[in-house]
Amino acid sequence: MKLKIEEDELQVWIRPKKEKKESEFPSLNEEMADGMAKMGKDIALQIYMIDIQIQSYREGLRLLQPHGSGRVDVRYWPGGVPGKHPVPFTWIGLPIGHKIPLKKGEKRSKNLSLSQRHSRKRVYIPKRILAGGLARRAKKTGKFRETASQVRYILQKIEKLLKMRATISESVRRLKISFTQVLSWHNPVLDLMQEETERLLPS
Repeated sequence: MKLKIEEDELQVWIRPKKEKKESEFPSLNEEMADGMAKMGKDIALQIYMIDIQIQSYREGLRLLQPHGSGRVDVRYWPGGVPGKHPVPFTWIGLPIGHKIPLKKGEKRSKNLSLSQRHSRKRVYIPKRILAGGLARRAKKTGKFRETASQVRYILQKIEKLLKMRATISESVRRLKISFTQVLSWHNPVLDLMQEETERLLPS
């Protein structure tokens, strides 16, 4: 048996939903804050993915290149943007008896053995190189000849990754500078308006 319900009876039991009353007082725009936070996480994730790929190519350079002057590598050093960033460099061999340069942050000592040290064996020091044209840095002579083409291919890939990473870092740097300037301009104006409002409105 079907139950017959009249339209007027149905209206008694089904109550209309109450509309949510919007607050007249402004609140913190959490959607915007969450969006900016997500953007920051996406940027950090992409940089991390680039670094993982660079690390894979670094391992290839380590396996393909013999030890010696002209060997190319990538290390992570502090840069203009917070954190450490990949920097390409090449190893330069100093001849035996060459004066060893002081390490970064090391001060000269009155003791000649510390301030004027001379190597008793061949010493290799890193020399920073530009990321542009990195593939041309692949050494092709001597014991480097056999794997030169493979090293050149890997350096081409690393150069592309470094450019991608540099583009992101530069965009972040410019965005930070832009927002810092805008906020520094707006904050004094807002403070002045707030002071004027407090004087005009009754307490």
